[in-house]
Amino acid sequence: MASLPPISTKLAHYPSLQGQRVFITGGGTGIGAAMVEAFAQQGAQVAFVDFAEAESLALVEKIAAAGHVKPWFCQCDVRDVPALQKAVAEEGYTTPTPIQEQTISLLLAGRDVLGCAQTGTGKTAAFVLPLLQYLATH
Repeated sequence: MASLPPISTKLAHYPSLQGQRVFITGGGTGIGAAMVEAFAQQGAQVAFVDFAEAESLALVEKIAAAGHVKPWFCQCDVRDVPALQKAVAEEGYTTPTPIQEQTISLLLAGRDVLGCAQTGTGKTAAFVLPLLQYLATH
């Protein structure tokens, strides 16, 4: 039986992410931490929240020690909507992106939405923030 070729661990390179701001919830451990690290390696300005403070601070230092822009971290439980809103505002996210502007009010009104936008435009926040708002009030 022929042996399989080695698996590449090299990530794709996306020059359009250089200098872009990225906000990740649950970014201190597991898949979220891998996302924080991958975006930082692409040159993005990463901000993230997580309830796991020690692991998150260690990740921030690891990324900075590797020569990447030091991520912004705030300890926050995403189920605490006011705390999450405060963290988002503290990081300077005050103006919605076009996909967010076009979808959030519809989602808060209970409408179904199908949105399509380029990577890095805030699609995840466009549906997660209204979802968290809904869960916090029901």
